[in-house]
Amino acid sequence: MTLANHHITYSLTAAQEASSSLIREGFTITRIEIGERNPRIWIERCRRCASLRGVATVTRVEAGYREVVMAANVDGAQ
Repeated sequence: MTLANHHITYSLTAAQEASSSLIREGFTITRIEIGERNPRIWIERCRRCASLRGVATVTRVEAGYREVVMAANVDGAQ
């Protein structure tokens, strides 16, 4: 494996571990993004999300609708 691809291998491993943990805890995964330093995993909004102790990273207001994007770290993924 070349060093240029090392971050991708790390991201894939971290995404696998984090998604497995989230699934075991009952979360529904809607999307996984690989390529950044830390993989990003999107989950469906639910009451259990509060247990992840995330922080607001983006707030958007469009047509009177307010959307807040939260982020938390889980097993090396965001």
